[in-house]
Formats: sequence, structure tokens, C-alpha cells
Amino acid sequence: MLQVISSFFSKLSNILLVTEIWTNFYKLFIIMIMHKILTPTKYIEFEKLVRITKKIDEKTRLRTVLAYDLGHNVYDIAEILQISESTSLNDLACRTLPIPPKV
Repeated sequence: MLQVISSFFSKLSNILLVTEIWTNFYKLFIIMIMHKILTPTKYIEFEKLVRITKKIDEKTRLRTVLAYDLGHNVYDIAEILQISESTSLNDLACRTLPIPPKV
């Protein structure tokens, strides 16, 4: 009986290990695909705008986009910037992205 239980848990642990490996691979794949929304030049422009903008709402939008581009998820960004998750999601929507001024 003990041998049957041991065999069962041995197989179960192998299944859990494979599941964990695939889950981590999937998360990494999603991060690689989803997070790069800015070109390198736009990223630099947004960094400059964060420093010179005086409007708090616009700064928050810029910081949200920059953090997302670095690979942070929406929920962590909301927690770090102390904004709601819906605000974080809205800031990432194309219609609310601030348009950098022409230099």
C-alpha cells in the first residue's frame, strides 16, 4: 500500500513540475510579446516628458506606459503608482496616451 501511494505522489510531482515549467514559459512568452509598446525613440521622448511635464495626470500616464514597456504588469503598476487598476488599463489604451509635442 505504501509503495502504491509513493508511486502515485512520484507521478503527481512529475506532472506538477511539468505544469510549472510550462506556466513559467507561457508567462515569459506573454511578457515578451505584450510589453514592448514603444519604439526606443518614443521611450526616450516619454522619459523626457516625464521630467518636464507639470500636469500630474499626464505624468502618471507617461509613467504607466514606461513601466509597462519595461515589463511590469498592469496590477503592479497600479499598486506602485497608487492608482486604480482601471486607470492603469485606461492609460495604456491608445486613445488616452499623451501625444509627445514636436521638438
